Formats: sequence, structure tokens, C-alpha cells
Amino acid sequence: NEQVVVFCSAKGSLNAQKPKVTKQLTALCTSILDEQIDLLKANQLATTIILDQYDDAISFNLDFPFEIGVELYNRCHALIDVRDGKKEGNVKSLIDCIEGFGERFKVRQIASLGQQYRLQTIACDAWDVGFITDDHFRNANVPTTQFSTIKESLEHLLSQGKIPIVTGFIGKTEQGLHTTGGYNSSDLWATIAGAALHAKEVRIYNAEINALYSINPRIAKYVNVIPQALSTITYEEADELALQGAKLHPSTIKPARKEGVPIRVLNAFDPADPCSRGTLIGEKNKYVSITPRSFTSKDVKLVNVHLTEMDSAFGYAAIVYNSLSELGINAEMGDASSNTAVRVAFDAHASVGDIVYNLEKNGIFFHLLVSIKIPSESYISTTLPEKQSSSRNHGNKLLSPFSIKYTLSFMPTVLRNL
Repeated sequence: NEQVVVFCSAKGSLNAQKPKVTKQLTALCTSILDEQIDLLKANQLATTIILDQYDDAISFNLDFPFEIGVELYNRCHALIDVRDGKKEGNVKSLIDCIEGFGERFKVRQIASLGQQYRLQTIACDAWDVGFITDDHFRNANVPTTQFSTIKESLEHLLSQGKIPIVTGFIGKTEQGLHTTGGYNSSDLWATIAGAALHAKEVRIYNAEINALYSINPRIAKYVNVIPQALSTITYEEADELALQGAKLHPSTIKPARKEGVPIRVLNAFDPADPCSRGTLIGEKNKYVSITPRSFTSKDVKLVNVHLTEMDSAFGYAAIVYNSLSELGINAEMGDASSNTAVRVAFDAHASVGDIVYNLEKNGIFFHLLVSIKIPSESYISTTLPEKQSSSRNHGNKLLSPFSIKYTLSFMPTVLRNL
């Protein structure tokens, strides 16, 4: 008797042997812009992607949206025209548009599948149900002012007995430019809708994990730690876990926490698994209990910056961190080893060249800057606060979130390489 709204990602294929469609679309954009491929080659690459989606549809006897395939060709042609200066256009918006075609194919496949089971499923592009975003291409956000429109649009469909199957990941600006919310943002789109509708629960079905874990299972073997499936965690813990590399968009938790909507992370393909109940994320003392946690992240760069122009620099580390912030780079960890040296770890995809330029622009001159991409055998460990033991005076009390500690750990093989 529950009313359901479904948000669909396009990370995989209905056929597990085929490449992931979003990666194919990203590679298509890269080929057009970086490799300068011509229209014929672009059509060939787009045809491969469309045929993969067509094969999925035929395999499951689903309707195929040929009009979406035609639109993909048209967008590729538009990107080539803008690249060659034949037409004016927003390259970033065209890239976001092309990368979002996986979701547009998938929601129509899922809606067709639902109709075979006599469900009143209906495919919806996100912008048609109120997902109007800002213009931060590849990292767009839906302002809270849109929540009422999202609520009204989805409730209208639900009142008709429909089950909306909505594209995650993609949106449009008020000017009609295509945007995407970034990696894993289908989860974020779902929690935004959950918050707008004051949903009973948001359920995130993941194809790769059974629950959220105390440590990344892929690197647990390097540190002799057995991953523990977390049955319950708080919004704050989930926030930290998302920021440190878990399979959640970093902003996923915020909308749900604001409206008090619980989130459950489940396995999409193994309902018989003991962990299929997944991880429940919610308010402390209401849904979950507090226990010690440890979360991990990998793929970071470690940079040492040594000052040369002055003997001692008050606030020098702050200037370094501000220089990173101006570039939109989040410092994962840092320490000041002296008044004239600081060591910072940040996401491996960030450009060290941009950081050097920005440091110099802010008056920081140095004689040594070392960049090391830390391999998967190294990680940042974030230890969240423990619940203190009971006492006659204080009772159970959660430590301040500012007491979170970071440690950077290297395996022996990494140290030898360094």
C-alpha cells in the first residue's frame, strides 16, 4: 500500500558483461574534444552505445526509446560544431547532457519492465519533476527553493496511481542548460525527493555492497582489519563516511537529515544475504545507537610545502589551506611540521600545477614541493568519536565532532618506494 518514487542510475548494464554506459559516454565526449574525432567517428561511437542499450531492451522484451538515440546523435553533432567554431554553445552543458543519456535510456527500460508486471510505471526526466539546478556543471545542486515544486510534481503523479521512474544524476538550469550532479548524485537526487515528500524512508540499492562497512573491504586486508557491516549509523557518521570515499555522494545525507528522513542502504541483487537489511542511517537516540567507527579513503596526493621567504610565518598553514579552498579542493588531512612547513593530503585528481600557481598568487614562495600519489595500499583513516562510558555525573555523552582524528598510514612497500 506504500507509494513509491524510483530514481535510477546508469552505472551498469542489464548485461553485466557489457561496459558501463556512463563511462562510454564520458569517453565519447573525450574523443570529440581531446582527440578531435570527426562526425563519422562520433556517429560510430554513439551507435555502439545505442546498440548496447537496444540489446538490453531486446533481451528483456522492453520498449526501446529510439527518440533518445536520435537526440544523442544530435547532441554529439552540436558538441562538434561548438568545438569547430561553427556554432555557439556551452561545452560544459553539452558534456553534461551527453553523459546523462545513460539515465535517460535506463528509466525508460525500467518503466517498460514495470508495465510488463502491470504496474503503472512512468519514465520521467528529472527536470520534468522539478529538478532545476544551479549552473555548476558536473557538480550541480538543487536549491531548496525547488523542493516545493518537486513535491507538487511527484505528488501529482502519485495521486494518479503512477509510479514515477525518475532519472538520477541529471538536471537543467532555469535557462534550460543541461547539468549533472556529479558522481553518485542519483543517491542525492533520491534524498532530495525524500526530503521534499517527507518520505517514510529513502532506500538506496547498491549493486556492489550489502551495507556500509567500518572499513573499505578492498583495503582491509592491508591493515589486518575485518570489515564490519554497520547495521545503524547516525547522519553525522554517514556524512563523514561519504566525504571519505564511500559509495555515497558527499551531499546525500544533508537533505534527509534536515527533514529527519531515515536512509537505508541495501544490496540490489542479493536479498537472501544476511546483510540485505543493509545499513540504517538516521538520528541518534531515535533510529541508531552510537558505537566506535573507522572509515577510510584512498587515492590522495601528499604535498609538502616549505616556505623560503621568511623565517617564520604566522598563519602560513591557513594561507595554504585557503589556497586549496579557492580551487575547490578539500584538504583531507594536514599538519604543520614547523612554522615554515606544512604537509597536506588531498584528492588525487586535483592539479598540483593549479595549486602551485595559487600559492604563488597568495604570496607563498617555497623551495620544495613534493607530490606523491598514494597507491591503494595507503589510506586516510578517520576515527569517529566513541560514546563515553557512563558516569554518575555525565551519563552517556557523544564527544564533540571536532574531536575527529585523522591519521595517514603507509604500508612498508610504499615507504620503500618513497
